Amino acid sequence: SAQQGNEDGEYYVGLCYFEGIVVEQDATIAFDWFRKSAERGHDMSLHMLGVCYDEGIGTDRDEEQAFRYYMSSANKGYVLAQYNIGIAYLLGGLGTERNPKLAFEWLMKAADQGHHYAQYFIAGFFYDGNYMKTDYSKAFYWFSKSAEQNNENALFYLGRCYESGLGVLPSNEAAFACFKKSAELGYPPAKSKLAYYYLTGIATDKDENLGYQWAVEAA
Repeated sequence: SAQQGNEDGEYYVGLCYFEGIVVEQDATIAFDWFRKSAERGHDMSLHMLGVCYDEGIGTDRDEEQAFRYYMSSANKGYVLAQYNIGIAYLLGGLGTERNPKLAFEWLMKAADQGHHYAQYFIAGFFYDGNYMKTDYSKAFYWFSKSAEQNNENALFYLGRCYESGLGVLPSNEAAFACFKKSAELGYPPAKSKLAYYYLTGIATDKDENLGYQWAVEAA
Protein backbone atom coordinates (compact mmCIF):
# COMPACT_ATOMS: atom_id res chain seq x y z
CA SER A 1 0.00 0.00 0.00
CA ALA A 2 2.96 2.35 0.62
CA GLN A 3 4.03 1.95 -3.00
CA GLN A 4 0.54 3.06 -4.01
CA GLY A 5 0.84 6.25 -1.96
CA ASN A 6 -1.28 5.21 1.01
CA GLU A 7 -0.44 7.29 4.07
CA ASP A 8 -1.11 4.47 6.55
CA GLY A 9 1.17 2.16 4.58
CA GLU A 10 3.86 4.81 4.40
CA TYR A 11 3.64 5.34 8.17
CA TYR A 12 4.01 1.63 8.94
CA VAL A 13 6.95 1.24 6.54
CA GLY A 14 8.57 4.17 8.34
CA LEU A 15 7.84 2.56 11.69
CA CYS A 16 9.45 -0.71 10.58
CA TYR A 17 12.63 1.14 9.62
CA PHE A 18 12.47 3.25 12.80
CA GLU A 19 12.17 0.20 15.08
CA GLY A 20 14.12 -2.29 12.95
CA ILE A 21 11.11 -4.57 12.44
CA VAL A 22 11.82 -7.15 9.68
CA VAL A 23 14.16 -4.67 7.95
CA GLU A 24 17.46 -3.34 9.28
CA GLN A 25 16.96 -0.27 11.44
CA ASP A 26 17.59 2.89 9.44
CA ALA A 27 16.47 6.20 10.92
CA THR A 28 17.12 8.18 7.72
CA ILE A 29 14.87 5.94 5.63
CA ALA A 30 12.27 5.98 8.41
CA PHE A 31 12.31 9.77 8.39
CA ASP A 32 11.71 9.86 4.63
CA TRP A 33 8.69 7.53 4.90
CA PHE A 34 7.23 9.53 7.79
CA ARG A 35 7.69 12.70 5.74
CA LYS A 36 5.84 11.23 2.75
CA SER A 37 2.95 10.16 4.96
CA ALA A 38 2.91 13.44 6.89
CA GLU A 39 2.57 15.39 3.64
CA ARG A 40 -0.84 13.70 3.32
CA GLY A 41 -1.76 14.84 6.85
CA HIS A 42 -1.27 11.52 8.65
CA ASP A 43 -1.50 12.32 12.38
CA MET A 44 0.92 9.65 13.64
CA SER A 45 3.47 10.44 10.94
CA LEU A 46 3.34 14.12 11.82
CA HIS A 47 4.03 13.10 15.41
CA MET A 48 6.93 10.86 14.42
CA LEU A 49 8.49 13.69 12.41
CA GLY A 50 8.23 15.71 15.62
CA VAL A 51 10.03 12.91 17.48
CA CYS A 52 12.74 12.76 14.81
CA TYR A 53 13.38 16.50 14.97
CA ASP A 54 13.06 16.53 18.77
CA GLU A 55 15.69 13.83 19.28
CA GLY A 56 17.78 14.24 16.13
CA ILE A 57 16.84 10.83 14.75
CA GLY A 58 17.36 10.49 10.99
CA THR A 59 17.77 14.25 10.68
CA ASP A 60 19.38 17.19 12.47
CA ARG A 61 17.83 18.17 15.79
CA ASP A 62 15.52 21.15 15.34
CA GLU A 63 13.29 22.18 18.26
CA GLU A 64 11.17 24.58 16.21
CA GLN A 65 10.43 21.91 13.61
CA ALA A 66 9.71 19.39 16.38
CA PHE A 67 7.19 21.75 17.96
CA ARG A 68 5.60 22.52 14.58
CA TYR A 69 5.05 18.87 13.72
CA TYR A 70 3.88 17.97 17.22
CA MET A 71 1.37 20.82 17.03
CA SER A 72 0.12 19.73 13.59
CA SER A 73 -0.41 16.21 14.95
CA ALA A 74 -1.96 17.47 18.20
CA ASN A 75 -4.45 19.61 16.29
CA LYS A 76 -5.59 16.43 14.55
CA GLY A 77 -6.31 14.92 17.96
CA TYR A 78 -3.33 12.55 18.29
CA VAL A 79 -2.88 11.91 22.01
CA LEU A 80 0.92 11.50 22.16
CA ALA A 81 1.41 14.79 20.32
CA GLN A 82 -1.06 16.54 22.63
CA TYR A 83 0.95 15.29 25.61
CA ASN A 84 4.25 16.45 24.09
CA ILE A 85 2.83 19.91 23.39
CA GLY A 86 1.50 20.09 26.95
CA ILE A 87 4.90 19.19 28.40
CA ALA A 88 6.64 21.68 26.13
CA TYR A 89 4.43 24.47 27.47
CA LEU A 90 4.76 23.21 31.05
CA LEU A 91 8.57 23.20 30.99
CA GLY A 92 9.26 25.85 28.37
CA GLY A 93 10.77 23.29 26.03
CA LEU A 94 11.10 23.09 22.24
CA GLY A 95 11.72 26.82 21.94
CA THR A 96 8.51 27.82 23.73
CA GLU A 97 7.96 30.05 26.74
CA ARG A 98 6.52 28.41 29.82
CA ASN A 99 2.75 28.74 29.67
CA PRO A 100 0.90 26.84 32.42
CA LYS A 101 -2.52 27.73 31.00
CA LEU A 102 -1.74 26.22 27.59
CA ALA A 103 0.06 23.31 29.27
CA PHE A 104 -3.08 22.52 31.26
CA GLU A 105 -5.30 22.76 28.16
CA TRP A 106 -3.18 20.38 26.08
CA LEU A 107 -2.51 17.94 28.91
CA MET A 108 -6.24 17.84 29.63
CA LYS A 109 -6.90 16.90 26.00
CA ALA A 110 -4.44 14.01 26.35
CA ALA A 111 -5.79 13.07 29.79
CA ASP A 112 -9.32 12.88 28.42
CA GLN A 113 -8.02 10.38 25.87
CA GLY A 114 -6.56 8.22 28.64
CA HIS A 115 -2.86 9.18 28.60
CA HIS A 116 -1.79 8.19 32.11
CA TYR A 117 1.11 10.63 32.45
CA ALA A 118 -1.11 13.47 31.25
CA GLN A 119 -3.66 12.40 33.87
CA TYR A 120 -0.91 12.45 36.49
CA PHE A 121 0.18 15.98 35.54
CA ILE A 122 -3.42 17.23 35.51
CA ALA A 123 -3.85 15.80 39.00
CA GLY A 124 -0.69 17.66 39.99
CA PHE A 125 -2.17 20.98 38.87
CA PHE A 126 -5.09 20.49 41.24
CA TYR A 127 -2.98 18.97 44.04
CA ASP A 128 -0.26 21.63 44.15
CA GLY A 129 -2.44 24.63 43.39
CA ASN A 130 0.51 26.41 41.78
CA TYR A 131 -1.37 27.67 38.73
CA MET A 132 -4.95 27.34 39.89
CA LYS A 133 -7.00 26.92 43.02
CA THR A 134 -6.19 23.72 44.91
CA ASP A 135 -8.92 21.11 44.45
CA TYR A 136 -8.13 17.83 46.17
CA SER A 137 -11.30 16.14 44.92
CA LYS A 138 -10.25 16.71 41.30
CA ALA A 139 -6.66 15.78 42.15
CA PHE A 140 -7.87 12.51 43.67
CA TYR A 141 -10.02 11.80 40.60
CA TRP A 142 -7.14 12.25 38.15
CA PHE A 143 -4.60 10.44 40.32
CA SER A 144 -7.10 7.56 40.44
CA LYS A 145 -7.50 7.52 36.65
CA SER A 146 -3.74 7.46 36.17
CA ALA A 147 -3.22 4.87 38.91
CA GLU A 148 -5.70 2.55 37.16
CA GLN A 149 -3.03 2.29 34.44
CA ASN A 150 -0.31 1.50 37.01
CA ASN A 151 1.39 4.89 36.90
CA GLU A 152 3.78 4.57 39.84
CA ASN A 153 3.87 8.34 40.49
CA ALA A 154 0.09 8.60 40.57
CA LEU A 155 -0.19 5.56 42.86
CA PHE A 156 2.14 7.24 45.34
CA TYR A 157 0.17 10.48 45.40
CA LEU A 158 -3.08 8.57 45.57
CA GLY A 159 -1.65 6.96 48.68
CA ARG A 160 -0.89 10.38 50.12
CA CYS A 161 -4.47 11.45 49.42
CA TYR A 162 -5.79 8.44 51.31
CA GLU A 163 -3.25 8.94 54.10
CA SER A 164 -4.19 12.57 54.71
CA GLY A 165 -7.83 12.51 53.65
CA LEU A 166 -7.30 14.81 50.67
CA GLY A 167 -10.32 14.62 48.37
CA VAL A 168 -11.36 11.31 49.92
CA LEU A 169 -12.09 9.85 53.35
CA PRO A 170 -8.81 8.95 55.07
CA SER A 171 -7.83 5.29 55.00
CA ASN A 172 -4.44 3.96 56.06
CA GLU A 173 -5.35 0.60 54.53
CA ALA A 174 -6.00 2.14 51.11
CA ALA A 175 -2.89 4.30 51.45
CA PHE A 176 -0.77 1.25 52.24
CA ALA A 177 -2.15 -0.62 49.21
CA CYS A 178 -1.26 2.32 46.93
CA PHE A 179 2.22 2.75 48.39
CA LYS A 180 2.85 -0.98 48.09
CA LYS A 181 1.89 -1.09 44.43
CA SER A 182 3.91 2.04 43.67
CA ALA A 183 6.95 0.66 45.52
CA GLU A 184 6.72 -2.64 43.66
CA LEU A 185 6.77 -0.61 40.41
CA GLY A 186 10.02 0.94 41.59
CA TYR A 187 9.05 4.44 42.81
CA PRO A 188 11.62 5.37 45.53
CA PRO A 189 9.42 7.63 47.73
CA ALA A 190 6.84 4.82 47.90
CA LYS A 191 9.53 2.42 49.10
CA SER A 192 10.26 4.78 52.01
CA LYS A 193 6.57 4.92 52.86
CA LEU A 194 6.32 1.14 52.75
CA ALA A 195 9.28 0.85 55.11
CA TYR A 196 7.49 3.17 57.55
CA TYR A 197 4.25 1.18 57.41
CA TYR A 198 5.98 -2.15 58.00
CA LEU A 199 8.20 -0.79 60.79
CA THR A 200 5.26 0.79 62.63
CA GLY A 201 2.65 -1.85 61.86
CA ILE A 202 0.15 0.72 60.59
CA ALA A 203 -2.52 -0.82 58.32
CA THR A 204 -0.50 -4.03 58.06
CA ASP A 205 1.21 -6.59 60.24
CA LYS A 206 4.37 -5.18 61.79
CA ASP A 207 7.36 -6.69 60.03
CA GLU A 208 10.70 -5.12 60.87
CA ASN A 209 12.58 -7.31 58.39
CA LEU A 210 10.38 -6.16 55.51
CA GLY A 211 10.57 -2.61 56.80
CA TYR A 212 14.35 -2.75 56.76
CA GLN A 213 14.42 -4.29 53.27
CA TRP A 214 12.23 -1.56 51.81
CA ALA A 215 14.26 1.13 53.62
CA VAL A 216 17.45 -0.26 52.07
CA GLU A 217 15.80 -0.29 48.64
CA ALA A 218 14.69 3.31 49.10
CA ALA A 219 18.16 4.36 50.20
